[in-house]
Amino acid sequence: MKYYLCLTLNIIIALISNSSQQKLTPKSYKSTPKKINTGTWSDLLDYKVECPDNGVFKNFVLKKNDTYFWYEYKCYPYSNAGGEPIIKEPTLNLYDDNGSKQITSSIKCLNSYEMVCWVDYGLKSFKLYSKNGILNKELYCNGIKPSYVSTVTVKTNTKTENHESLSALVDILVGKEDTETDTDIGFPLRGFKYVIDTSSSSTKPTIYILYSYSKLRNMKSVLDSYTNRFVEIKKKNDLNK
Repeated sequence: MKYYLCLTLNIIIALISNSSQQKLTPKSYKSTPKKINTGTWSDLLDYKVECPDNGVFKNFVLKKNDTYFWYEYKCYPYSNAGGEPIIKEPTLNLYDDNGSKQITSSIKCLNSYEMVCWVDYGLKSFKLYSKNGILNKELYCNGIKPSYVSTVTVKTNTKTENHESLSALVDILVGKEDTETDTDIGFPLRGFKYVIDTSSSSTKPTIYILYSYSKLRNMKSVLDSYTNRFVEIKKKNDLNK
């Protein structure tokens, strides 16, 4: 019994010494600008936004000028150098081929439309597309190791814009801006839902996005906790010799 206890303790200590994981550092990206065609939200159709190298989103924001639109976004890398990877499972693909929202030029057709990964997954990429005139989505999600996952209720800033203008979605930041710490090492975006509120005006609705995020688990802290427990067990065993 004593031998196996010491062996287990040594393995855990070795794992900790090889794990330098602390807070993750997100990287900033800009998608390839695409020329504005209709000037409505439907210009976003078939435009895929993706974190490179198996990363997951921290946040994103749509930008535009008079000619082009693009996304600016931050992603967490696949893993922290020398640490526990934040991705624990292969990529999950989610497609919505049974939607019922008819595509129109009005952003009102996006109301309540969700782009959300399963719990314990982070959003890797997303794309809206048309299938026979019906709104559909393509999501790629990567498994993560969270200590907390919110519901899809975190609200962005709001805008009031013409319902047929792409500007209705511009400059709405989706995802957390919190600074990573050694306790909460990252805040991956799980997904989001469009809200188009026409209660005040049908032609100039209030637009915002609800989203869900996770807090990543610091595996080094978990290992530290296990080590402390085994040390206490070992001390008690030594006293009982």
